[in-house]
Amino acid sequence: MSRQVGRRAAILSGLLSWVLAAGPAAAGDSGPLNVFAAASLTDLVNRLDDGFCTEQGRGPGCTRGVFGASSILARQVAQGAPADVYLTAHEEWMDFLESSGRIEPGSRVVFAGNRLVVVQPVGARVETDPIAALSGGRIAVADPDHVPAGRYAREALRSLGLWDTLGGQIIPADNVRQALFLVARGEVSAGIVYLSDALASARVSVVAILPETLHSPIRYTAAVLRGGEPGAREFVRFLGGPRAGVTLTELGFETARASND
Repeated sequence: MSRQVGRRAAILSGLLSWVLAAGPAAAGDSGPLNVFAAASLTDLVNRLDDGFCTEQGRGPGCTRGVFGASSILARQVAQGAPADVYLTAHEEWMDFLESSGRIEPGSRVVFAGNRLVVVQPVGARVETDPIAALSGGRIAVADPDHVPAGRYAREALRSLGLWDTLGGQIIPADNVRQALFLVARGEVSAGIVYLSDALASARVSVVAILPETLHSPIRYTAAVLRGGEPGAREFVRFLGGPRAGVTLTELGFETARASND
């Protein structure tokens, strides 16, 4: 019960802070686009700002990323947070917002894919066998009850027949970037994160890329939110364009076309 209360408090606190910070834009001023995005998209959204803003004839900083677990962000949006675009790593939360009437019809698109990897801290005795790496101690994953990356990780471990065996070793993190942080700090012996997250840290080593057959396809979807800034549709279109595609590839994501092959 206390954990649920804590999550509700975090959601309400985050919502309040963004209402206060982005109030003028919500009132109709032409401010930065508020892009609510899964934590694994932090580097991507930040990197795309310059290219998108230049293409739109606007100065740097015309987008503002708000990052966290897809579930928490979706609930904030549903409660009225001043968001213009929503990006998620699991379509369940896009379905949730669509059923809540918060998505502009026809604006929902798949724009990227990803892979799951097993990582260990740099300097640790790296195992070449992913099962051995996962059996050596505590394992950080994003919270499988609330976060897409954690759900994919749970699916993969179940497919390998390891979920029940390793259940007591799992350390759930609020989002995938926090799981990566725990591995990088050496606070756990291994973790399961997205490939793009692993490539973003020089403090972890990739032990193995898990076969896609072990879990549901990892698809990132984007949508324009009702009442959003006019540039929101342009941003979603930009995500599917060639400039964004180059950045996706550089950061370890798959483009939408590649992820659907």
